[in-house]
Amino acid sequence: MSARHWLVAAFALGIAGPVAAAELTIVSWGGATQEAHRKAYFEPFAERTGTRVVEDSWSSELARLEVAARSRPPRWDVVQVNAATVRSACESGLLEPIGDRFADLEAHLVPGALQPCGVGSSVGATVLTFRADRFTGEQPTKLADFWDVRRFPGPRGLRKSPRVTLEWALLADGVPREQLYAVLSSEDGLARAFRKLDEIRPHVAVWWFPFAQSIDILLSGDVVMTPAPNGRVVNAVQTKNAPLAIVWDHQAQNMDYWAIMKGSPNLQTSLSFVRFASEPQAMRRFVEMIFFGPTLRVVAESLEPEVRRWLPTAPGNDATAFFVDPEFWGTHGSRLEERFAAWLGS
Repeated sequence: MSARHWLVAAFALGIAGPVAAAELTIVSWGGATQEAHRKAYFEPFAERTGTRVVEDSWSSELARLEVAARSRPPRWDVVQVNAATVRSACESGLLEPIGDRFADLEAHLVPGALQPCGVGSSVGATVLTFRADRFTGEQPTKLADFWDVRRFPGPRGLRKSPRVTLEWALLADGVPREQLYAVLSSEDGLARAFRKLDEIRPHVAVWWFPFAQSIDILLSGDVVMTPAPNGRVVNAVQTKNAPLAIVWDHQAQNMDYWAIMKGSPNLQTSLSFVRFASEPQAMRRFVEMIFFGPTLRVVAESLEPEVRRWLPTAPGNDATAFFVDPEFWGTHGSRLEERFAAWLGS
């Protein structure tokens, strides 16, 4: 039996048993990403199992996860988490340890996709995005162009968060990728990042949050350039014919995971959903809708070239990519959130 056929058979067996819960609450990221989750995973799972899927959305606020976990029973069952959250929330006892239950998948997943409390679902990226119709001559091609308001004039947008914002400031200032987090860990490096942000701050028209707003402000014309999730950009191009273009230089990659809330009364149904969402057919449906990189190797191998060219993990697109370091943000996140908020308020 080929590896592909073995995967299909094994995953099908994983959800063949009865599903105990009549209702399952699943939390995603909102916007186009959640719509793709709905069509690729939620609705097909509900149809196959008879489970009613109730949706919620969030933006990875750890405090909100803690509130949901303290409810008895927890308000949520299955939740999408990023790489930093899957580790910190696992260590804090907010998530169920499920990695051992999916050990059979590890050889078929990209590195880092199987964690003690999560199963990798996709690789997305924050990419520099611009209005192509505003730059009809020379167009931005590298991250440093975000700071070049003389050659590429117009209002900018930035995420109201230090994550990726600080990394991009240092990379645009010439820090090599391999030294990025060592530099950012030092007080001198942090000061350097804020000095670089001081340069562009007068040109930032919108400090956005959550992720869906990054596309809204581009479509409205409030900004001509901003970081944005690659999948949302492609969705806007394909469904709304939006005049948006991507700069892949120094894209900030992040893996998302399916996790289960600690103490979920619907544990077995939650596990069945995660198994279902890890089927090649389901993951391929999702990737073809939102253009995030798949975590199953067999899915990446099966995609058409027209799909692969939009993926952050595609050869060429990932030439200067870096992974947002979850250990760094797990250690320094709270302190840097406070420092960033103070800088914004100064």
